[in-house]
Amino acid sequence: MNKNILIFTIIICLMIFSPPVTVNGAAMFRDIDSQSIHGGLGTIEFRVKLLRDISTDPHNHVLVLGVSSDASERYEVEIIKDKMIARRFFGRCLLTAFISPYDFKIMDWHDIKLTWNNASTKFYIDNREVTKIALLESDDIPKLIPCIRLGKDDNFEIDKFITSVGSLIEEDPVDREFVMNSSCPDLNELLNERSQEEYRGVKLHHFPDQISRDKVKSYIALLPEDFARSIKHVIFAEDERFKRGELGSSDFKSMSIMLKKSNYDDPNVFFHEAAHVYDFKLRIATGVPDDKSEWTAISGVSCYFKGTDMQEFAANFRETHVKNAFLGGQGGECPPEDLAEWVGAVYEYYIKNKTFKDFLDPSGSLYSDKNQKKLDFLLSKGFYSKEIYDKVIQHI
Repeated sequence: MNKNILIFTIIICLMIFSPPVTVNGAAMFRDIDSQSIHGGLGTIEFRVKLLRDISTDPHNHVLVLGVSSDASERYEVEIIKDKMIARRFFGRCLLTAFISPYDFKIMDWHDIKLTWNNASTKFYIDNREVTKIALLESDDIPKLIPCIRLGKDDNFEIDKFITSVGSLIEEDPVDREFVMNSSCPDLNELLNERSQEEYRGVKLHHFPDQISRDKVKSYIALLPEDFARSIKHVIFAEDERFKRGELGSSDFKSMSIMLKKSNYDDPNVFFHEAAHVYDFKLRIATGVPDDKSEWTAISGVSCYFKGTDMQEFAANFRETHVKNAFLGGQGGECPPEDLAEWVGAVYEYYIKNKTFKDFLDPSGSLYSDKNQKKLDFLLSKGFYSKEIYDKVIQHI
């Protein structure tokens, strides 16, 4: 490959995959609570005005961060030096990316549109279609909170932001074929299979035998009634259907749990993913801005994708995870993960006859008064029964 082409390709890949970063550690956003973004079929439109020349500024300037209302898709529009970049993450492990020079005059307004129709996505700057850089598979789709966040700094101004359920484009058959042939976990394919049996209103799909179904049914049996009713499907799936490093998954559109063959019987995984589904139904941590979340009020942390510097987070986590009652790094990154980690741990402790002694005893190495608050809160919201709660909090 030509050396210049290779270097250009590397730069493009870094731009496409680099997450939004902070500007001197102080990225600011304005939350839009009155609108929502529609996954599958939708459009984002706004106009932007540069207040000063940032074409040589090496920092990312994030214009829009969005997550669809069903948490299945993520959207980003940002400026890096003299380029504008747009990304749409969708389909569990797919990414469409665009990059283009923007050539804006200072103080002039410019129209920006990102629109999608299932497998196809297009991006427009002042009604000029930007050539798509890529439609490809990606590992970078973490669980997210449905939201719309507009960048806010003194380098630009955003106005007339609107979302709509309609798309400005037709789905391209080439894009549709690529998605159909991708190696993403095909949840719809498994959901369309006839369920093998139904237990407490939960349909079981694709399990290899009765023994594996009975194991999962034993977990469903432990759930309080409202918790169990929130889950519509539990799906057994082969390991190759999962993204690298993924142990299990939950889908809010179908209110489903997808279990990986190699660890389908791990109680922590099952109840962790189940907690995401019930949390989405209750809107405790998932789908709620941090400043309005009861759970975040206890845990005192914001989601990492809202601008936190991850290296700074890692250093801070080591110093604060005990007092903030975080069970693991994933929980420290994001309130919904923190909630799910606690629910998974409670059920695992119950099943394995363990208790939270070190977490609840003031002389214990993991003690924080927030531990008790989190356990009490989850009990009050119906994530587990009083019997389970009493067993795991007892001191031995």
